[in-house]
Amino acid sequence: TESMLDMSRSQEARETLKKFMAREDVRSAIVAQGITPAEADARLASLTDAEVIQLANQIDQLPAGGDLLGLAIAVLVIVILVLVIIRLL
Repeated sequence: TESMLDMSRSQEARETLKKFMAREDVRSAIVAQGITPAEADARLASLTDAEVIQLANQIDQLPAGGDLLGLAIAVLVIVILVLVIIRLL
């Protein structure tokens, strides 16, 4: 019941992040920070469900139609999270 809802939210959030990470502009921004797409994908896969949901919520709050500032902020948040996780490992 509640755990099923949590699992569903987590799966939806992971799908949102996968779609976001598949975008060419996002991939380019990550590569510009010195992170390969494979490294970024691996780090995202290692995030907890709560972290994934938080990131997906931030992405979902971006205005449709490509608000460049919002996109830049979202990419920056993801890059910072990935860098923090890399340093923890």
